Amino acid sequence: MLHYIGNDIVDLTENGKAGKQSDKRFVSRVFTDKERHMIIKGPDSGKILWLLWACKEAAYKAALKIRRNILWAPSKYEVQLSDELSENDMYGTVDTPHERITIEIHSDPTFIHCIGSSGNSGNLRSITKGVARLPRAESSSDLSKAVRKAIIESLATCTGKEKDDISIFRQPGSRGLGPPFVKIGGNTVPIDISMSHDGSFVAYAHTALRSSL
Repeated sequence: MLHYIGNDIVDLTENGKAGKQSDKRFVSRVFTDKERHMIIKGPDSGKILWLLWACKEAAYKAALKIRRNILWAPSKYEVQLSDELSENDMYGTVDTPHERITIEIHSDPTFIHCIGSSGNSGNLRSITKGVARLPRAESSSDLSKAVRKAIIESLATCTGKEKDDISIFRQPGSRGLGPPFVKIGGNTVPIDISMSHDGSFVAYAHTALRSSL
């Protein structure tokens, strides 16, 4: 059975990121009581704020593939972390309005990358992911092209197919474009993907191919 994934990247070096924990209106609107306590008591409150934000975003992107009408209200997505907040690699869960999403977080002083997956935590082990920092400031369109190129290269490596045979599509729906899906040789394949970008960073995640082509 295909499990669904989401991912989110936060560029910690981008203007406007530092000091966001002092924006009381934003903090009270976005985070639960428990999360606000984590932000206040953590060793780096600014980084913890954006870590929690990335977890919520990744969980929403995964949950949206299960329930297309799911509500996006960040305070309704509560993050629970299983490891110490000072670690660069962490795991945990996000309780969405309908399902629990397991999460994996990777970070350094410049970025936070979170991957979310439906089902049990074991599904995270089969996910291929990547992060890249572009050498100069790019437009949103350029960032989108860069992350698509990166994930297609990864899919080609993992499936043994030619890059030119792999394409990514999004279908329009009642709420705008739907989540991306993969075609290889013109056929839709059971691989779930997620792409994101922020500031000068692009990031992706994709599941493994579970059946032969």
